[in-house]
Amino acid sequence: MYTAPSQPQQPPQSQYPTNIAPMAYPPQPVPQGFAPQGYPPQGYPGQSPQIYQPGPAGVPGYQAVPMLYPVMAVPASGLELMKLLTGIYLKQKLDAIEAFVAYEKANKYKFFPIDQNGNKAGNAIFKAKEKSEPCDRYCFGAGRAFEMTIKLVAGDQEILDFLHLQRPTVCCRCDKGEMTVTLLEGGSQVLGFITGPCTCCQLLIRVFDSHRNLRYSLKGDACQCSIVCAGCPCEKCRVTYFTLNDAAGNVISTMQRRSKFFRAMISDADDFSLIFPSGITVEDKCLLIASLIMMDLSLIHI
Repeated sequence: MYTAPSQPQQPPQSQYPTNIAPMAYPPQPVPQGFAPQGYPPQGYPGQSPQIYQPGPAGVPGYQAVPMLYPVMAVPASGLELMKLLTGIYLKQKLDAIEAFVAYEKANKYKFFPIDQNGNKAGNAIFKAKEKSEPCDRYCFGAGRAFEMTIKLVAGDQEILDFLHLQRPTVCCRCDKGEMTVTLLEGGSQVLGFITGPCTCCQLLIRVFDSHRNLRYSLKGDACQCSIVCAGCPCEKCRVTYFTLNDAAGNVISTMQRRSKFFRAMISDADDFSLIFPSGITVEDKCLLIASLIMMDLSLIHI
């Protein structure tokens, strides 16, 4: 019997059309705590370009989707972060109990990068909380003994202890004593000392290195409206101006103490903005950050 040769079977046709381009996906925002791999973290000096997942070449209507990598939102080293900073913005937390009951509580601070105009930019990079006794705060006021640890943070997460500040009790209302600044990252190293000497009609903070050589001075006129009319909400009375001088007395930068309208009326919680001089070392930047704490606790909270 003759059998006809079998015909080659055709591959089954797909039940889905094949001439439609892949769907375009809109770019997704990078969630907090994530950043593109291989680039500086977001929220810090410089902006991070996005990395996009490669798609089919030549397909119209296709838009690449950004790839997300779990990268630390801040460097794991406070010293490396300090190299990137052009200045620091110190913000004191407003405490409702302290504002309305006139009870001095331990101060809390957050530190932010600043933009070219000296305004706060990005997320907090350091935070600190004063450690002092309630009796000391009541009896000695600005001369109270305190210590403070400045911590490197990423959001609400504490990364490491960066700096430690400590000052003993100062009984004299004129002299503000001496605060020791210690670097905790990588061990325990004394970076220098911050003093608030007795002066007439001047706000003065002096910064010394570990060998007690004078490095910088923060100077401000004690007769400014913001000092004489403390608590007045008008704009002129909410900003205090300081100059940053080198060891020879030359003005090399500026610092401002600022209060917002409502905060100025009910609290002494202030913000400080300091632009770092160009070319200074990381150690000097740490000392200048510490000088803002000394300024706030010793001279502003009189």
